[in-house]
Amino acid sequence: FVGVLAGIPMIWLWVTPSWPQLLQLVGVGVVASLGQWAGISALRQGEASLISSIGFMQMIYALILGYVFFAELPDRFTLIGAGLIIGSALYTIRREAMAKAE
Repeated sequence: FVGVLAGIPMIWLWVTPSWPQLLQLVGVGVVASLGQWAGISALRQGEASLISSIGFMQMIYALILGYVFFAELPDRFTLIGAGLIIGSALYTIRREAMAKAE
């Protein structure tokens, strides 16, 4: 559905990518596909609650990469929200580990 909607303005705005750009697009597609495959494999082999909790760690990576590459700093509301989400994820991981130990 998104591809169809994005394709409408493409009729008027299309610019043919150069060879280096095309290689980058293919690289992004390959990396994204591998990432999806890894996520599906993890959900197939592990418990969904644990895997999804670990997925929230992406926020930390996004914060670091945003600062390193774009000099972006999140505002306090973003930090508070991210702290709540990461704290909840860590709590869930700990609770699952304790439940398995019993």
